[in-house]
This record gives sequence, C-alpha cells and structure tokens, in this order.
Amino acid sequence: MFLKILENKPLQKLLFGGRAQELRDFLDEYLCKYFTKKDIWLYEVQPEAPIKLNDVLFYLKEHFSATLGSAPLPLVFQISEDRPQVSSSFFKRAGKIYLQAKVVNPLKKALEKESLFYKIERVDEDIYELILPSTVDPTLIFPFKDTFFFPEEEKCFFCGTYLHKSEDCPGLRVKDPLKEFQQYLKFSFEDIVKNLWETLQDKSKEDFLKGFLCRHFYLFPAFIKIPFFFPAEIENWTNLNRPLDFPVRGGDLYLALEDLILGKLALAEEKFKRLEGETRAELGLLAVNLWKRDFPQALYHLETALAEAKTPFLKSYLLFLKGYIYYYQRDFLSAEENFREALKKDSSCIPAFYFLQLLLYEGEENWQKIFPYFQNPYTIYLAFLEPVFIKHQMELEENLQKTWESYREETVKRLREAEDKFHKLKEFFSEEERKDYEETLKKIRENTYKGGLILIEAAGKGALELSLELNSYIISKIKKFKSELEKITTSLSPLEKFWQAYPYKREDFLFGQKLTKAKEIFKKLESRLKKSEIAKELKFIQKELSTLHSIVEELEIHKEDLQKKWKFREKLYKFLVRYLIAEGILVILFLSSSFLPETVSSLPLFSLSNFFLFSFILFLLTVFSVQIDKK
Repeated sequence: MFLKILENKPLQKLLFGGRAQELRDFLDEYLCKYFTKKDIWLYEVQPEAPIKLNDVLFYLKEHFSATLGSAPLPLVFQISEDRPQVSSSFFKRAGKIYLQAKVVNPLKKALEKESLFYKIERVDEDIYELILPSTVDPTLIFPFKDTFFFPEEEKCFFCGTYLHKSEDCPGLRVKDPLKEFQQYLKFSFEDIVKNLWETLQDKSKEDFLKGFLCRHFYLFPAFIKIPFFFPAEIENWTNLNRPLDFPVRGGDLYLALEDLILGKLALAEEKFKRLEGETRAELGLLAVNLWKRDFPQALYHLETALAEAKTPFLKSYLLFLKGYIYYYQRDFLSAEENFREALKKDSSCIPAFYFLQLLLYEGEENWQKIFPYFQNPYTIYLAFLEPVFIKHQMELEENLQKTWESYREETVKRLREAEDKFHKLKEFFSEEERKDYEETLKKIRENTYKGGLILIEAAGKGALELSLELNSYIISKIKKFKSELEKITTSLSPLEKFWQAYPYKREDFLFGQKLTKAKEIFKKLESRLKKSEIAKELKFIQKELSTLHSIVEELEIHKEDLQKKWKFREKLYKFLVRYLIAEGILVILFLSSSFLPETVSSLPLFSLSNFFLFSFILFLLTVFSVQIDKK
C-alpha cells in the first residue's frame, strides 16, 4: 500500500512563495518517521496509515497556521494498492486524502479499531475520499476555493483560475459576459456556493459556472461591443447598470465584431485590419490579440485606441486593460500606475479599483486595509468569489457579511415602513387592490431576505416607491376627509343657529345632546387630522366621520320635525290671541245691546243664534288670517 503526495503548485506559490521548500522538508521529515520512503513524495504505508497521517496533518496545519490562514494545505494525498494515479475527471481538493477502491476495505477495518472520526465518500468511478478530523473544511460560506487552483499551472488570462488554459476559457464563448455575471448578483452568497459546488460535481450543470468564470466580464472580447454600440452614451462605469439593448447593424465593422464574439479570430482580424486606424477597429484588434495573448501587439492597438478615446469610460477601460496586461505579466509597478490613472479618468471604474486593491493585497497581505473598501455590489461579489483571498476567506466573509447586512438593514427599514402603512390602510382598499399590494410586498420581502444584493437594492427601491404610493393615497384620503368635514361644517352651522333660536329646548333636549356630540366628534376629527402620524389615525377618522355623518343626517331630519312643531305652535298662539280678542269684542257688543232701547235690543241681530254664527265666522276669519300670515 502506497501514499503518494501531489503538490498544488499555484496554491502553494500563493501561500508559501519562496518558503515552499520549507513545507516539503517539514512534511517529508515527519512522514519518514512513520512510513518508508520509496521515492520523491512516495511512501509505503500500512492500513493504519490514516491514523498517523491525521496526526501529521494536524501538526503541519498548526505549524504553518499563520501562512495558511483559512486555506488548506496545498497538497493532495493519495493512498492506493500500488503507485496511485488519481483520475483527472474530478476536482482534486487540496488538503484532502483520496483512496483507490481496492484499499477502502483494509483501511476501514484498521480505522474501526480506533476511536477516530472518519468518513469515506465516493467521488469518482473507482476513487473515494477519506475524511478525517484534519481534512474537514473550515466553517466558511465558500470553503472550496482551492478547486480553482487546479489542474493547470498557469492562470487563465480571462477568468483568473487554473481550471483551464486561457484559450480554452468557457467564458470566451459567452456572448454577453456582463449580463452573465449580473445574474450572480441576484443570488445570495450561500446560493452561489451551493450551485457552484453542484456544478463542479456534475459537469452537465456547467451553465452556472459561466457566471463565475465571467466575473471579470471587462476582460472578455465580447465586452467591447459596449463601446462599439454606445461610444457616446456610456460616459462612465455607473451607466452599465442601466439595461442595454444592442441593435442589429451591418457593415464590415459589426460583422468583424460578430466573428470575434464567435471566436473566428482570423476572419475578425482580417476585417478589422481593413479599417485599421478607426477607434472601434483598434478595439477589435486589441481584443483579438488579447485572445491570442500577443501582448506587444495588444498594447500597440491599445495605445492607438487610447489616443482617440473621448469618454471617461473608454479612457479608463483602456488604461485598466493596459494595467491588467502588466499585472498578468507580474510587472506590478506598471500595473499599479495604470490602475491609478484609470481611476483618475473615471472614479467609478470598477475593475481598476478592484484590481488595485487586489494588487495591494498580494503585495502586503494586509486585509484590514483592503476588505473594508468593498462596498459596491460588483466589488462585493468579485471579492467573495476571488480565489486569491483564500488565505483570509474567513475575515473576508465577516467583512462582506457586515456590508451585506447594512444593505439589507436599510431595505428592511423601508420594507417595514411600507408594511406598516399598508396594514393601516388595507381596510380602505378593494379586494383586488389589497391582493396586488400584498403580492408586491411578498415579492419585496422575498428579495430582501433571500435574494442577492441587486435584488436587495431593487427591493429597497420598490419598498420606497410603495411607501411613496401609499403616502399619496394617505394624502388623497386626508384631502377627501377634510373636504367631507368642510361640507359637514356647512351643515352644522345652521343646526347650531337653529338650536340657539329654538324656544322649546327643555321639551326637545335630545336634539341638543346629539348636536353637542356632533360638535365633540368634529373637534376630535380636526385634532386627528393635524397629527403627524396620521396614517394610524385614518381608520378612526373614517369611523368617526361616518358617525358624524349619521348624527348630522338625524339632526337634519329632527330639525324638520322641530321646525314644523315650532311653526304650528306659533300659529296656534296667534290664532288664540286673535280669536280671543275678536270673540271678546263680540261678547261686549252683544252684552252692550241690553243697555240699548228695547226696540234695538229686541232686533234679530242680537239673537243667541246670531251670536254663535258670528263666533263661527270670526273663528274662520282668524284661521284664515293666521294661514296667510307670512311670519
């Protein structure tokens, strides 16, 4: 049984730099204490080997803890019956132990005798992974960044990983790398990691990996279609946040661009060369040479295009590309100079800002100075996905989570305001309106708690717009209530005047009580309408306004009855006064007839029957006079 050790050289170089030999010597010294060395990184072992290996790995990680940080050991351990050859059809994780199928059972028997945690999982057709306490991943959101340092030894120019050669980068086949990466901004960190891991395990799901590979969208040739189609419209990098619709255009220039995006480099180069000297043709030739990694030619066409560049966006883009070429060639001084120049041309140049921070980190590894600067959604995701930060992944995630929470906190605040206003107003909405608002709030809530930063920002904007819409509704309601209150004022004023003049208050005291209640409600309503937090008062205002309407309507009806009563009593009083006066005069006339000569008093005129007749006539005349009286 043999133990073979493979070095992950890119990861080893990143973590140890010139101290890689120290790691090799240290590990070899300890392995030779327990196992028989047969060759370089090859040892003969017994089935009990994992127990000793677990101790060695623990000690190794502890000794180099300052160098490793959150990263695994840049070594892969393989145990097989003979000289092991691990299949390349799966990702070899750094710091992990892989087993040939034939040695699984002997190792299991040996491990079962020990009180040591272990787990064996199948990772390929005849390859298994042995999980020991020393090989368990640290508690991170993104614990497998080491996979992006394998299998190539040279970094891909476009995606910055070691998964493939630069010319084979799958991102080169993506027609819109910016849009592909923007899809990632809709996912939470946890969802991205979950989907990435599934993609790495199952190549049939590799579509999700494209977003990761296209995170440096500005490096891909397809990105130049933005300055192609929008040479003046895109003035700075912040304009990239708006939707971009690319029109279909003909002509050699756009046909060459199409060939470039499709990877037909010879055709694209030939067509661009026919138009050499034109800014966009120079951009095309720059992209062709970057694809071919002919950096001298790329820099030549870059300088030509830069001399003709008009907008801050294009100037900063070209200066960034120039800096990145030097960065890739490890000329860090020239790279830094160009990144800073790009930021002078356009302070919103995301790639120049990001790579300047990355460059400073690689030089000093002072994450405290770098990580707090990642505040923009693009730089937050770029940093989270950045393999170079593997050593300080834990500190990175803590910083980014704080920034993430600050985004969410502001959105949650706006969401709560919108929800609060909705709950205070929902009784005023129709069933259909209520459902629409509830659906809008549900979507905002989901984006806030489950979505990525772009969705959280959109949710915050949506919550704010909803709050403003509900505020408008509140204002319209207040105007309506005030209008109704003014109408009630015009009704209450005559009722008050009527009651002040009404002479039978004691008999009809109920009218006065209702009028007093109406005035009290009116004063309450005036007071409620002046409050600053009026949204929570609307329900009570509507209820009291409805009550006030009912009372005023009752008073109006009651007033009519009282007016009739008052009028009747006035007429009755007039009738009695007039009739009694007339009747008194009639009585006096008839009584005075007895003092007249007999010849006069005996006349039929002063008979009793005529007295009753005249009384009746006076009755009728009095009634008539009262009826025709205008008062």
